[in-house]
Amino acid sequence: MSIPPNDTAIVIYEDRPNYETGVKLLILSLEANCPQVNIHVFTPNATENFQSWINHRSATLHLKSPSKAKGWNVKPDVLLWALDQGYSQAIWMDSDMV
Repeated sequence: MSIPPNDTAIVIYEDRPNYETGVKLLILSLEANCPQVNIHVFTPNATENFQSWINHRSATLHLKSPSKAKGWNVKPDVLLWALDQGYSQAIWMDSDMV
């Protein structure tokens, strides 16, 4: 697997469509302040509007969760997913951390 020069992954998980605005704000903030990081967004219940919006961003959308867990219980699995992809660092961010 080929990892970009900055091998830090920021992972975001949100399974509640009504929280997509917070995810958008977080992505926009990361793009403005940390343009070199790799952003992975796991949103198994993403709306079509969100899917269309994120296609124009630097973040990578994942519609399937790497975990069978739900809610905040997915954190360890999503972080481990990033490390398994070859990133040396994985940072979890919630959509309310803007």
